[in-house]
Amino acid sequence: EGLKQDVADAFFELVCELEAWGQLTEVVGALLDGDVVSLGDGDLRHQVIERAATVFQDTANRLDDARICNEFILQEDPENDAALKRLDILLTSIGDVPALVEVLEVRLACVPEAEQRVNLAIRLAELHEERLSQPDEAAAVYMLVRDDVPEGDHRVHNALGRIFAATEQWSPLVEVLTEHAE
Repeated sequence: EGLKQDVADAFFELVCELEAWGQLTEVVGALLDGDVVSLGDGDLRHQVIERAATVFQDTANRLDDARICNEFILQEDPENDAALKRLDILLTSIGDVPALVEVLEVRLACVPEAEQRVNLAIRLAELHEERLSQPDEAAAVYMLVRDDVPEGDHRVHNALGRIFAATEQWSPLVEVLTEHAE
């Protein structure tokens, strides 16, 4: 077990030193296809793919390969925080808004801390509202975290007010304004 990990570490060190990204792509492709049986341990396979995702994204700037690795990890572990964060960064950088929305929705569902949930929800709602022209979806996301907003933080209430006024949803607007005034 330890020997396999040492070999994996040496492999990544060599790949990075030689910038042998094509060879890394081939090895990862074989791992993803299940063609490498000698690796044996599923956890080690997963670790190698996760490490490859990081190398592709952070060192090699091979975003397509990084995306493939991260999406594979999420197929096996849909709530993998590291892969979700890497995909968040990657999709933001390439501007794939629909895919980013999906990733942020999963992250929002997985995050227990109120402040982090609010910040993720604001990002997600802004994408719905500003980039996808989906004000109703934006309002729904804001409503999910309305009770999590710390005292004195008016971003969610202000956004809901703006959306409800722009879409002429008067009853929800009155509710939000009344709640905000209290």
